[in-house]
Amino acid sequence: MALGFGSILLNAVLITRYVLPGVQLTADGEPVADFSAAVQQQKFPNPSIAGGNSNVIHGTFDPQRMHGPLGLNPDGTPAHVPAPPPPPDLHMPAELARGGGFNLQLSDHLPLDRAAPDSRHSACKTLQYDLSSLPAASVLMVFYNEPFSTLMRSVHSVLNRTPPSLLHEVVLLDDGSNLPDVAAKGNGKLQQYIELLPKVRLVRSPRREGIVGARLRAIRAATAPIFVVLDSHIEVQDQWLEPLVARIQEDHRRIVMPQVDGIDAETFEHIAGGIGCKLGFLWQLMEHSYESHQMQRLPREEQQHGPTDFQTSPAMAGGLFAANKDFFFSIGAYDEGPNIDYGVDTLKQRQEWRKQHNCKSFKWYMENVFPEADVVHLDDVPYLGTLENKGSGLCLDSVGRASPGGRPSLAQCAAGHATQEFMYFR
Repeated sequence: MALGFGSILLNAVLITRYVLPGVQLTADGEPVADFSAAVQQQKFPNPSIAGGNSNVIHGTFDPQRMHGPLGLNPDGTPAHVPAPPPPPDLHMPAELARGGGFNLQLSDHLPLDRAAPDSRHSACKTLQYDLSSLPAASVLMVFYNEPFSTLMRSVHSVLNRTPPSLLHEVVLLDDGSNLPDVAAKGNGKLQQYIELLPKVRLVRSPRREGIVGARLRAIRAATAPIFVVLDSHIEVQDQWLEPLVARIQEDHRRIVMPQVDGIDAETFEHIAGGIGCKLGFLWQLMEHSYESHQMQRLPREEQQHGPTDFQTSPAMAGGLFAANKDFFFSIGAYDEGPNIDYGVDTLKQRQEWRKQHNCKSFKWYMENVFPEADVVHLDDVPYLGTLENKGSGLCLDSVGRASPGGRPSLAQCAAGHATQEFMYFR
């Protein structure tokens, strides 16, 4: 399950932690202590606070089902029944292709409610938050043809592990899906099921807008001051939301993102670790974890941060972040223009917006926000292209071994072939 890449780069990104690539979320680096202590500071919510068909039994509290049992019919029977297990001779490559990158038959077999390991640093588990003082947030999931099981497992996970006082709503934004289970003109399965869930509402795009346009539509639909963008195939861990909203409460100008862990695409096992909390980007503008030599270029105080300290980051993974809604739009939000017919007029509008708001230049950004980059100025790379042996007519080729120590070879020259493109650093 691949991560999306955000089209904006921010100079004040703060890291907390959750988990995902198909994913799970966890508040690592910024968490709350054992939730039993925090829960004592909050009265158990009544059904009116939980909203919708919460099926809450007043006076009881299950920290793994914070919004009560989910997805139950009026007679108490489950509205969703998992599919039979996949066959032992399942052809995995074909299944991954059919499932959009993951084992769909296994996903359909797994329950929508399942336990998630707590992979936080031990120091994170000693932190406590006063839930009564923290702001609530709208959780937003944009999807296009997301299978029902992964989408609803994501929603169940958020409802199960988010304190009711912090969860204002879950907004599902359908960007023109045509899969029968989730499409507007499908079999009605999604719409019927979410009617059995508290705080969940479905918004349909009138047309296919793409990830940026759809995400903006979801953010505009959010009714809480803080919104949290999540992918539609995630699972959250305990105390995932508290550190996010706490950082924004401290300073509404913070764009907060998590560490991203993973879920195995074939086995759906949770995997600790991920792309890291400190992100830059490569020459192709793809987000990338800081490498060891870049970490060594950081000021000493940033190299010696504690396990519960937040970090600043020059870039962010676009699929998971939280922000104050008003502040997000005050700094330009997403650029709605990048699409097939992106024209000069649209570009001029963004340039004019930058002038009106006295935005810094990209040169300033590289020198002040991302000075640890291997390429800060274009002059740092005087030569870029292929290396051809004029005698043999062959070109140097990395053969996909671009890491330090990899051995290149000679191959037939191929224009535009990525493995034959080399950069010379001054």
